Amino acid sequence: MWQFLDDSGVLDNGTDEEIKEVKREYRKLYLTKWKRDRRLNHPEFTISLNKDENELIALQAIKHNRSRTAYLKAAALAYTNKTYVVPDKATLARIEQVLGSVYNCVDAIAQERQSTLFTRERDFVQLKKMVEGLEANISKSLREPRSVDEFIQRVIPNNENARERILSIVKAHL
Repeated sequence: MWQFLDDSGVLDNGTDEEIKEVKREYRKLYLTKWKRDRRLNHPEFTISLNKDENELIALQAIKHNRSRTAYLKAAALAYTNKTYVVPDKATLARIEQVLGSVYNCVDAIAQERQSTLFTRERDFVQLKKMVEGLEANISKSLREPRSVDEFIQRVIPNNENARERILSIVKAHL
């Protein structure tokens, strides 16, 4: 700002009123430049919702402990990236922490038992792997939902009855 004031020449021979006017001009130019740069680097979108849509978004935003704007952004990005908007990150973190604690307990028991019961070591190793797998599956399932295609591909080979039900649902909605 001082450079701007000096370049305008009001510091040398300007009145208080002229200095204030040049400062206002500087602020106006600065804010205009800042807004232009902001728009280039952080695009904004405006949407319009009817009353029912607004209530639905507001309700979901409250459930997810976010503002409506933050919820809409998270939901749009989650949909695009085929992931979930986690309703309560703190609860998810606690679940992951509990699973990690279970794994650590199983590991501690396995270490303790390893010195006395060599025949049981294999059981504890399997249990540790199961808990580890459970932790990974729960975390992934909560963050990255399966697509309908993945779900169908997984269910149909294991259950012929599911194949028929899926086909009947698809035919009913066509």
